[in-house]
Amino acid sequence: MFTQTKCFDRDLLLNDLRSEFGADVIAPLIEANARWMKTYLNGTETEWYKDMISCALGRLNEEDTYWTFVAARIYLYELYSQRSSPPYTNFPAHFQQLAQLGFYDETLLDCYSQDELLLLGNLIVPERDKLFTYLGLRTMMDHYIATNAENEPIELPQERWLITAMTLMQNETEERLKKVAEAYWALSHLYMTFEMPSRSSAIGHKVATYLPVYHQDIFNFLDNSSDGKIGISIPDLFMERVESRGHWHLFDPQEVHAIMGYYLEDFYDEKRGSGSFREKYMECVNHPELHRETVFAIDLMKRILRSQLETGLPHLFYRDEVNRKNVNKHVRCSQPPIQESPDYPQSSINLGLAVPAGVLERLIPIQVRMLDNAIDLNNDVDDVNTQFRGISLSTIGWHHLLAVQKIRWESTEAVTFADELYEQIAYLTISTSMALAKEKGAYPLFTGSDWHTGTYFVDRKYNSTAWQNLRADVSLYGVRNGYLTVIAANSSLADLTGTTNGVEPIIEKSTVAQQTNTTIPVIVPDLSPETFWFYKSAYFIDQQWTLKQNAARQRHIDQCISLRLYVPHTIQATELLNLHLNAWKSGLKMTNTIHVSSDFPSFLISIV
Repeated sequence: MFTQTKCFDRDLLLNDLRSEFGADVIAPLIEANARWMKTYLNGTETEWYKDMISCALGRLNEEDTYWTFVAARIYLYELYSQRSSPPYTNFPAHFQQLAQLGFYDETLLDCYSQDELLLLGNLIVPERDKLFTYLGLRTMMDHYIATNAENEPIELPQERWLITAMTLMQNETEERLKKVAEAYWALSHLYMTFEMPSRSSAIGHKVATYLPVYHQDIFNFLDNSSDGKIGISIPDLFMERVESRGHWHLFDPQEVHAIMGYYLEDFYDEKRGSGSFREKYMECVNHPELHRETVFAIDLMKRILRSQLETGLPHLFYRDEVNRKNVNKHVRCSQPPIQESPDYPQSSINLGLAVPAGVLERLIPIQVRMLDNAIDLNNDVDDVNTQFRGISLSTIGWHHLLAVQKIRWESTEAVTFADELYEQIAYLTISTSMALAKEKGAYPLFTGSDWHTGTYFVDRKYNSTAWQNLRADVSLYGVRNGYLTVIAANSSLADLTGTTNGVEPIIEKSTVAQQTNTTIPVIVPDLSPETFWFYKSAYFIDQQWTLKQNAARQRHIDQCISLRLYVPHTIQATELLNLHLNAWKSGLKMTNTIHVSSDFPSFLISIV
């Protein structure tokens, strides 16, 4: 790391950069500094840092990708120089002062002794600040670091990682400091992210208002689809009628309830092609007293697709598949999250770093424990989640991983890799939750769940000896968390860790990101002559390969997968329809179209 100093010394910084990157590489920055010194005789420290960062970012391109790290080093040096004492040298004093001032939870003061704080401070590795790209460091400082009343940062990245680890492990009773150390190791290496409270945005979001596709107001609903987040709840039977070009009947739910004594929404098809929903639906179709409007299913579907292309809405929610895959269907009205739940603590594995480093077996156990502890520490957690103890362990950096592993997106190898990797993640996640249940108890509604009965393992054809042994352990001890895995689209976490978003392909190798009223150039991670051709733009990828990957991946995810399928605005209606039909047949949970631009709309797919 840079020479520890609290003074503004540009020569010291430039010497550090020469040592790290080489004199030839840094030569343009040295020249820019010389010009700046002659031009701005009365220039301020802040102005110098800003201009040197701009100089570095201005030279960032697909061949000279190291300039993002040069810019990050300059910014780090600025942050370090703002400290009244050299950074990372007295963690106990830093922690106690900020806790007493109310910037940290004061309960932490009672949790950790002075001796423990000394030991924990020794965990900090300043060199890990070098892992940040410039965008990642800006994301960290702009959104996650604690600030004072003047909105100035009062902590540095490694302090934030350690405080996060200490907070999440504060109530551990055995080997607590070791668990804090493991959590800090995972966070500070950027192997994972934890959805920390952000200063600029809330965690998660509520999803949409859904109307059944058999509701009599469906066409009016579609006419108003641009007014907000809306979705349509679609049973298998409707998609079957679309494919066969059959009739579809629309009802008034209140009239159905008054005459039939039930709501159709309370039923679903327990198996593909048969079940209680279609039985009840046909009872309504054949009842002489019920009013109905009859349309061709394909005409209604065309209206839905047109609305999607025009407005980006509605979402299509495949309700039968969601209910079939709900591991807690034994609980009346239990509803698995349509997307990542704001009430479920969320953390993402950085696949682009963690998998090549071979750390999943060490990473996931501490990650799941952190998520489980967050449930008890979250004062805003709802009563439902105290019963389910749901967590959302997600992944980011899939395209990054494929590139560094030199696997083409459009390949059987990528599909097989997705299947094998996410099975490994599922196994490690479930086995950790089982171990936590053995230690702390299963979630309250475990009995009767698919975890308990073994249906979860049977449905996913987990037949190996290792899986069968885990199934037996789960039946005996339970799992700590009723919901475990998800794939959530969260670009800010990808920005933070310098990887690609979720399980989506990149848009371009070179892009720009908006960050606190500034535009930052970004190059895809680990771009080199060896990885260049493995970073194919989403707009030129055959979307069927993305569906194949997620058909393989979805077997190992108990909540949902969110991703976009990119299509040109010139797409034919039959192609668009086939994408929806293939998504439904593949067992996806939800599809919706988002207009990225006038030229390139895209689909957002969520999978159970």
